Amino acid sequence: MIKTPILLQDLRKKIYIQAKSEKTWRFWGIYVHMCKIETLRESYRLARKNNGAPGIDKMTFEDIETVLNRFFTRYTMNLNQRLTTLYETV
Repeated sequence: MIKTPILLQDLRKKIYIQAKSEKTWRFWGIYVHMCKIETLRESYRLARKNNGAPGIDKMTFEDIETVLNRFFTRYTMNLNQRLTTLYETV
């Protein structure tokens, strides 16, 4: 069974209600949901759509995408090397 991703607005409301009812839960609840890949992707998509300004690190969307492309290229190369090595040992 595949669970559909929760809408960010619904998630924000649930975090708000939980944080108001349990003070010790506040940081943990926000931290956990901010680290979800769905939340990060949706946040990035919305910021990109709105032509968001660079943050404190002065990185533009183009800079971020260049870094991500380099990361994925290196990751793919590393994975291919590992698979090749594994295949050669078999």
